[in-house]
Amino acid sequence: MTSTVNDHDLRFDVTKLGEMLGVPSDGFDVHVREDKSVLGDERLLELTCKLALKPHLTESRSMRKGK
Repeated sequence: MTSTVNDHDLRFDVTKLGEMLGVPSDGFDVHVREDKSVLGDERLLELTCKLALKPHLTESRSMRKGK
C-alpha cells in the first residue's frame, strides 16, 4: 500500500499494515480477490467493526476506500 499524507510518502507491505491495524495478513491474496467466504460470518463481522470503527454493527458490509 502506498499513500501520501501531508506531502510524506508512506509505504506499507501487507504484513506491516496487518500489524498496525491489528488484523491478520494471512490469506491476503484471498481478500484481494474479494472472496471473503473463507473468513466465516463471525470473523468477517469482527473485522468490519474494527475497520469501520463502528463496534456496534450487527452485520458485515462492504466498505469503499473513499469511505
